[in-house]
Amino acid sequence: MLTIPVGRVMEAAAVIAVITLISLRLKFLDRKGLAASVIVGFLVYAFGGRIYFAALFLFFIVSSVATVYRVRRVRLDYVEKSWERGWRNVAANGLTASLTAVISSFYASCNPMVLASYLGAIGTSFADTLATEIGLLSPRNPRLITSMKGTQPGTPGAVSTYGYMGSILALTALTPFPILCGRQDLIPILFISGLIGVTADSLLGATIQAQYRCNSCGKIVETQTHCGVGTEHVKGLKIIDTHMVNLVSTVIGALAAALFTLLLQKI
Repeated sequence: MLTIPVGRVMEAAAVIAVITLISLRLKFLDRKGLAASVIVGFLVYAFGGRIYFAALFLFFIVSSVATVYRVRRVRLDYVEKSWERGWRNVAANGLTASLTAVISSFYASCNPMVLASYLGAIGTSFADTLATEIGLLSPRNPRLITSMKGTQPGTPGAVSTYGYMGSILALTALTPFPILCGRQDLIPILFISGLIGVTADSLLGATIQAQYRCNSCGKIVETQTHCGVGTEHVKGLKIIDTHMVNLVSTVIGALAAALFTLLLQKI
């Protein structure tokens, strides 16, 4: 029977309460997003432990600060977003990691397969977020991943050198966590699975994600409203939005990490 140490539960509750108050003060999340993040954070801390939670916390803080900086730097010229994240964003980026953390409680501490899967999920989310935020700061327009033709910043499936530099930066920031678990051999897998996940995100965004044309400015966007007016659906499946793409990408990142770890163990 699965049991969680009472001390860890109390510790998780206390730490998450403090982080929640700070996040509320800094407006990193809206209220529903805050509620979702409490659930994700508690599951990761209670079931995965401190190292798992520290990786999640690093992702949350760095990505939030990066989003605030990007919004203040480029305003809403490219993508109509504030820096407050909602529950859909939290669920899309945290669901796979949360489930992996719960699974980790059934295995020995820092089990390589589960740890790699967790890092693959978090790495994909982190790499994708910094790819977006840093990519939007690029002085040059990005290119569509499926054709390599130039496109507008913020277009689903757009990639850039700045964006991939952001991904590498995010994955590099996560390298201390496998080291803390004594699994330095998982560092290459962290990078490979994270880059696979973020590339899958771009490919899905360019092919099946719903895309819309703003009726005001004419830009291709991923939301049904832009510039304060409605948009026209032009491509992709309406049921596949950016959050669904993010979720599927984290699953791909986690599975890729698990597969490469399995192959590594057989060598």
